[in-house]
Amino acid sequence: MQGGIVCVSYLSPYLFLAVFVIVLSFLPRYGRRGLEGNDKKEFFRSICLILAFTSTSLLLVRVFPNLSSVLVSAVLVFWIGFYSQGYRVPRSLKLFLLSGIAIYLAREGVCIHFLSSLTGGYYYLSFLAIPLTVLWIVGISNSLVILDEVEGASLGVSLIASTVFGLVAYMQHQGLWDAIALSSLTAIFCAVLIVVKGGRRLGEGFSSMLGFLLATVAILGVLKRTAFLTLLIPIMILGVPLLNSSYAVVSGYIHPLASTFSDRKKRLYHHLLAMGLGEREIAFLIHILSLYLGIGALLLFKFPSVYIALFIPLGALFLIRGYTRFFSGTFSSVAEQGMRRRILGIRVDNISLEYALGRIEAFLRDGETHMIITPDSPAILTALEDEEYRKILDEADMVVPDGIGIVIAGRLLGQPISGRLPGIELMGAILRRASFHSRRVFLVGAKKGVAKRAAFNMKRAFPGIEIVGVSDGYFDKRGEKELIERIRRSRPHYLFVGMGVPKQEKWMYRNRHLLRVPVMMGVGGSFDVWAGDIKRAPLLLRKIGLEWLYRAILEPWRIRKILKLYRFALLLIINLLKGSGESEN
Repeated sequence: MQGGIVCVSYLSPYLFLAVFVIVLSFLPRYGRRGLEGNDKKEFFRSICLILAFTSTSLLLVRVFPNLSSVLVSAVLVFWIGFYSQGYRVPRSLKLFLLSGIAIYLAREGVCIHFLSSLTGGYYYLSFLAIPLTVLWIVGISNSLVILDEVEGASLGVSLIASTVFGLVAYMQHQGLWDAIALSSLTAIFCAVLIVVKGGRRLGEGFSSMLGFLLATVAILGVLKRTAFLTLLIPIMILGVPLLNSSYAVVSGYIHPLASTFSDRKKRLYHHLLAMGLGEREIAFLIHILSLYLGIGALLLFKFPSVYIALFIPLGALFLIRGYTRFFSGTFSSVAEQGMRRRILGIRVDNISLEYALGRIEAFLRDGETHMIITPDSPAILTALEDEEYRKILDEADMVVPDGIGIVIAGRLLGQPISGRLPGIELMGAILRRASFHSRRVFLVGAKKGVAKRAAFNMKRAFPGIEIVGVSDGYFDKRGEKELIERIRRSRPHYLFVGMGVPKQEKWMYRNRHLLRVPVMMGVGGSFDVWAGDIKRAPLLLRKIGLEWLYRAILEPWRIRKILKLYRFALLLIINLLKGSGESEN
């Protein structure tokens, strides 16, 4: 009977949290009325994951009752971050709540009481114990959120760190079974997240919770030194803005191009993007670095030495340098071979989504105005007939292959293009990154009211973005002057223009010096899709390149555009008989 009462006392906080999560799932913002499609699936997937973590934690609490406060706090940290994804929660409030949870844990005994030195001595903290514990927990939790900017990075680092923490705790032979159990639970949960979420971003909820768990494992297992190497050093190198002077030295050493940027106070991550490395390459670098430092932490624990402690960060610097130079050299050789292609004499760029996003990051930082154009096969025909539009394509900063016809034509003409990059997908990726950085967006185009509805759905999908203005695509000379003035006053980072080809490109090109927007992009009918007026083709049809057929069936009035495809095919056959040109260098 007494055991049953004790068990209920342990279970009650988790049962309360489970009910709390279920009730919150029906809030209008997050519930069935507020989410559609993939967003709804992602939401309920996250709810199932946190409930699975909570139920698994119950088993652990029965063996290690002292972990009850840690696991309850971890779920609360998740919910603070998860709630912040749907609602704009002030950072000061999130910091206050996280600090309060850290103070609660410190009062429960999860506290940094001393620091150890390499020589084996100890420095007892006395009255500094609780403040340092708060800084430690808040710092690592927020660091994992920062690292989540790179897709898959925070999840991989968490898995590596939790595994290393468990090994070091076991190697101490001090009976730190609670730390070993908590690190094992964290590692298993990371593995589950990898299976369920793949290489996608975790979101603030899961990333802050994993950071919180790792911070508490480090305290319970007396692993601050190991945590500093495995977690904080890669995060500091790749995530945290450094001081101008030291950063100039480090970035110049890693790659000569890094020292040419005018604004030194940037994250190295952004410089790697600007050098052309994709997010996968950057995430892989972070994983390698974290694994290397984790192994270094194991060596440092087994053979404590000042020389090893100095050698490990130095080796990490060489690792970053070699990796970035290898990949930047690879990208440079690609550039030398020519990223530009000529399809029937019209310029198209052979670039991936990740490389395009890296280029866009560089555009945002050089102080100039840049144009991105997303032509499909009918647009190529328009360029053949319209000299002004053809000139704009030649002078644009990026020309993305939107249609499958361009990809097929490129391969047949000896101008290989790796794959299509639909403008709406590039736009979505830009908005996702804009949400993470709280950047400003302005929408121009479509019929009256469409851009406004599109903006509403964009903010719901990406709560962090700031839509600073919308306008339809119908205006006279006076309205155009007023619109340009509105755009200039709002100072957006991105201007999306959906007026149709070639009107949108000509409008952006003509007014580029007046608008002074870092990134302008023609998006055609994307606003209609975002507004919900037009549905995209099912994923299977998109993958096999038949989205155009789906659109033709749903929108028979587009028959003129469909007929252009036959003309495009005829010109392609004629060019094949004549022979094809060469790619540009």
